Amino acid sequence: MGEDVQADQPVVGRSGVLTVEIDGAHVLYDPERRRAHVLNQSAATIWAMLDSSPSMDELTQRLVGQGLSPTEAARDVQELLDRFRSQGLVRASAGPDIVNRSQPTPLSELSPPDAFRSATLSVLDQRVVVASTDAGVVDAVDWFGAPLRVDEPGERLVVLEPAPGFERSLPARLNRIAAESTSSLVVHAAGVVVGSSLVLLPGPPGSGKSTLAAALVDRGCGYASDEAIGLRPNLEAVGYPKRIALELGSWSLFTGLADLGSATRDGFDPSRVRWVDARDLSRDAIGWTTARQRPRLRLGVAACYRPEAHLEVRRLEPIDALTTLLANDFNLPIVGMAGLTTMRRIAVEVPFYRVEHGGLDQVLPAVEELVATAGLGAVR
Repeated sequence: MGEDVQADQPVVGRSGVLTVEIDGAHVLYDPERRRAHVLNQSAATIWAMLDSSPSMDELTQRLVGQGLSPTEAARDVQELLDRFRSQGLVRASAGPDIVNRSQPTPLSELSPPDAFRSATLSVLDQRVVVASTDAGVVDAVDWFGAPLRVDEPGERLVVLEPAPGFERSLPARLNRIAAESTSSLVVHAAGVVVGSSLVLLPGPPGSGKSTLAAALVDRGCGYASDEAIGLRPNLEAVGYPKRIALELGSWSLFTGLADLGSATRDGFDPSRVRWVDARDLSRDAIGWTTARQRPRLRLGVAACYRPEAHLEVRRLEPIDALTTLLANDFNLPIVGMAGLTTMRRIAVEVPFYRVEHGGLDQVLPAVEELVATAGLGAVR
């Protein structure tokens, strides 16, 4: 736990830690370590005092004033500071607060004069053009980025030189650009559009969000993304309708895709993934983007696939919805407190559910019922 802090030694909270209160609970988010901490009332009281660099005696007296004995208060303060220190949240001195903040490596903004250029791709809220001295590279980018194509001038240039296996890294490169948004909170989530509303499907890799999104699109929903959704402070959503990454194990669930050659291309990991254009599932899957609609987030469903699991649907309390969003954050270190405030609003205003399931036959009816309950209309 480390050495005890001396009674007259100032204790300083580390700068840059974001805080928010929700339904009586206090949540800290550490952008540097990308970790969230939920505090009880005593911990929240101590944390709030750290802005003024209090001594141990001052912290102890505050808890004594809340009804604890001096012995109990001193013990609780020491335990809390030990916990904060082990989590990297405080430093026991008033010296310089030195934080090593890594910055995203910027992609080159320089284009060779003889470079070929791709069509403009809408990567969340950025218009991106890829340049290369190899026409084959640009052709591959145009194939992969077909659902993202827009008839607008590009505002960001990415240079890709030909290299063995570059196709394997292209999806991750575009995902990184989406995750670096400075104008939206970006959540690691799939999303589908029902009418004028967005249904957010957050989840880590392997949770089945791509398969669920594809199945909902196959049933008539609009497609927003299977990877990243941008959310504005007013809860309007920014889509990123990249090709859906369907694992081979999910391919057989979609009978209409059995012979779809347009979902494969040499180099794009054909042994593991089929890259499906959502318009091959539903012709108007991304029509909402060309109509310049901006759907509003109205429902959150954190669905988790586990083989042979029994269906379990649970409404999340706001604090649980917030921690779910924090666990699937992409860019809070970039957007800071504005993004955390948006998350809090989502957690308070948007109905959020956790759904554990053993397959599409369980989760699809459950999501359709939640959509209907939220008053969004029918999926089909």
